[in-house]
Amino acid sequence: MPIELEGMEKMMVRISNAGMSVQKVKRKAIIAGAEVLRKEIAANAPKSNLSKEHMKDNIIISGVKTENGEDYVDTGPAEEFYYAPMVEHGTSKMKEQPFVEPAFLSKKDEALEAMAAVVREAILGV
Repeated sequence: MPIELEGMEKMMVRISNAGMSVQKVKRKAIIAGAEVLRKEIAANAPKSNLSKEHMKDNIIISGVKTENGEDYVDTGPAEEFYYAPMVEHGTSKMKEQPFVEPAFLSKKDEALEAMAAVVREAILGV
């Protein structure tokens, strides 16, 4: 579920013209948006009653990656919680307990605003 900012190219040209590192601002914006989603995913993730590490406490943001010229991060449970998709979507023996998709749907606008705020700060210094 990607989030795209409209007009990002124009903003990046303005940042470049102002002598700032476009890549640095872009990465900072991506991480700011991901942090909004990370917090909501963690808030929504189920937690067992067992005394152990919980998926809810291990929602992470990957480093910025690039694929086909697009920068992105993965946001979700750490690798040791390999069963997260089974929790999210359910199995033949377990009812689904969605926590990633609802987080994305409820916070995508806030994530976009966090990203835009980073870009705005870089351009305007506010």
